Amino acid sequence: MSQSCVEYKENAALRRHSMWSSLAVDHLLGILIGSALLLHAESVCLWILTFASVITNELLRSGCVWLMGVPAGFKLNTELAGVLGVISIYAIQIWPTLWILIDFLFIYFIKGLGLLGILFGATIPAALITDMVSLATLQLFTGQSQSCIPGKYKL
Repeated sequence: MSQSCVEYKENAALRRHSMWSSLAVDHLLGILIGSALLLHAESVCLWILTFASVITNELLRSGCVWLMGVPAGFKLNTELAGVLGVISIYAIQIWPTLWILIDFLFIYFIKGLGLLGILFGATIPAALITDMVSLATLQLFTGQSQSCIPGKYKL
C-alpha cells in the first residue's frame, strides 16, 4: 500500500513537471516565432499574398477553365459544365477582390501574431492561424454551395 502511494506521488510530480516544461517550451517557441514574425513582417506578408494570388489566379481559375472544356476527351453535359464553371470562376474572383481590401490590414495582423506569440506562447498564434486558414477556405465552401443551386432549381 505504501508503494502505491509513492508511485502515485511520483506520477503526480512527473505530470506537474511535464506541464511546466511544456508551458516553458510553448513560451520559448512563441518568443522565437513571434520575434521572427515581427522582424520579417513585410516579407511574410508579401510571401503570403503572392502565394494566395498564385493559388487563386493560376491554379483555381485555370483549373475551372480546363474543366469547362473537354478535360478527359469527353463531356457528358456541356451546358451544366459551363454554368458550374462560370459560377466557380465568380466565386474564385471574390477572393482577389477581398485580398485587395485586406492587403493594408494584413501586415498589422502578422505583427499582432508576432506580439501574441511573444506574450502568450506559440499556441495562441497557431490557433489564430488555423482560424484564418478556415476563413480562407470558405471560398471552397462558397463555390460548393453555389454549384448546388442549379441542381436545386432543376428538381
